[in-house]
Amino acid sequence: MKMTMRKPIYVLLASALAVGLTACSSSSTSTSGTTSGSDSAPVTLKYVSWMSKGEDKPILAEFMKKYPNIKVEDTVLDGQKYDQLLKTKFLAGDGPDVYLFMKSAQYASYVKEGWLMDVSNEPGTALQKQSKELSSYYTVDGKMYGSLVNGGGELWPIYYNKKYFDKLGIKPPTTPTEFYAISAKIKADGKEPVVFGGKDGWPFRIMFDPYRNAENFGKYPNYNDALYKGEVKPSDLYKNTFTEFGKWVSDGIVAKPSLTLTYDQSVQYFVDGKAAMIPQGPWLTGLDPIKNANKNDFELGAFVYNYAPVNGKLHLLGAADRSIGINAKTKHADAAKKLYNFFLEKENVTKYLESQGLTTLLPGVNVKVDAVLKPLMDLANDASKVEYHFTAGSVTFPPAWDSITWASYQNILAGQSVDSELKRVDAEFAKLKDQAIK
Repeated sequence: MKMTMRKPIYVLLASALAVGLTACSSSSTSTSGTTSGSDSAPVTLKYVSWMSKGEDKPILAEFMKKYPNIKVEDTVLDGQKYDQLLKTKFLAGDGPDVYLFMKSAQYASYVKEGWLMDVSNEPGTALQKQSKELSSYYTVDGKMYGSLVNGGGELWPIYYNKKYFDKLGIKPPTTPTEFYAISAKIKADGKEPVVFGGKDGWPFRIMFDPYRNAENFGKYPNYNDALYKGEVKPSDLYKNTFTEFGKWVSDGIVAKPSLTLTYDQSVQYFVDGKAAMIPQGPWLTGLDPIKNANKNDFELGAFVYNYAPVNGKLHLLGAADRSIGINAKTKHADAAKKLYNFFLEKENVTKYLESQGLTTLLPGVNVKVDAVLKPLMDLANDASKVEYHFTAGSVTFPPAWDSITWASYQNILAGQSVDSELKRVDAEFAKLKDQAIK
């Protein structure tokens, strides 16, 4: 089913890309609260996410403070292999009691496998139920099995160093022609225009998923269904996007080290002044390298790339980033429900989001964002210019499909031709097409 948001909504301020999913090492840590004053028997909950920088620890600590008889073991899985590693836990009978999941990549299959509990009537789901679009998006056979935490439209900023732009006498571009012009001036000054954390793959989507969607949602509103039925090929959807990226590469706009830099390293590369711009998610404003940059040489700015409108609108994917759910087979249902509901209390989820520079589509949750992101927010909330699509059809493809398309950007940067990558994605899609969930 396809849904569109025609009213202004909060922009997606996070990833999978999310940041989407940042590369993170697998680890496990736990913290427990005191049991003093508790009449209930002690319970230990297993909580799993891909939050490798301790993003979830404060809210879990607050939960254990409120419920001192409940201990939460916080396990972090590698974000690049999150679905694979989490499935392995469930198949081994070691599934977490409560966990974060990726709606587009995991929800349908996890509901089908019985790994998510019906939370339709839980207090924590109440905010989501106030939105018809979100309710429909999370409903399977009349029930909801999880809730959005953060999400919105896949519209991302390109960050730049204001100090450096001022030095060169250039301004943020408002058209692709202007973008190419300022990139040429940056190159002439001996700097590299744009850096990506290309080794991780997902940072490319920050820039180029909106490029793909802006073009194709106007032509194929349900393009996943069209792909599955053979009405359109992946190469049809990606031809212009890959061609644009290929031009960036051939024109020397993409920093050469991008292929070997991780996400974290690309941020530092940008802060160090080796590249003038970096396309990234809104969370970048709160990262330590940005906050600790030398203010004499560095001041963060942001602009939105002028993606081509179709029929007068910029068409974007309205997507969930982090979602939260409960294992349907948990042995501690009462305690797990307490954690789920606590996480989604308006005050708690607001604090959680603001601490990481994230926003959400949950009604009534108003999150303050960095002033640098004003151009992004202004466009994202302008219903006269933007139309959001919550799905690309009723068919969902496995997470491996994302990895296949991310690899194309890596391959083009490494010297492969756009034509060869278009042929490759067609061939790879044919291999996994039957793994689609309908």
